[in-house]
Amino acid sequence: MEKSNLTGRQMAAMKDKTLWITVCSGDNKAFPGMNEATALWESLGSSVARNASPWWDSKAPVADLNQKVRDLAAQGKKINYTVFADGNHMYTWSFAYGIDAIRDWLFAQKK
Repeated sequence: MEKSNLTGRQMAAMKDKTLWITVCSGDNKAFPGMNEATALWESLGSSVARNASPWWDSKAPVADLNQKVRDLAAQGKKINYTVFADGNHMYTWSFAYGIDAIRDWLFAQKK
């Protein structure tokens, strides 16, 4: 079996999973990859909550980011997709886990 078919099936199997995706617009691999993944899941019937452009500023006060996270989560969609302006792959995680509302959402999830 071709790798691309296997990857497509694996991605399709994730369409109903509960996810919170965080990525920086400056990440040359993850940003286009997550755009492609969320588009695929939407084409398979999943709904995705996305933050609107302009992308979120990672240097904004945590209280502001917490409110943005709560607003996105309030849409009640299984897949949440957050894009932060600029940055790179390593930059995303240096602050994303410091946003209380994302951590709270993560730890509230159940199997």
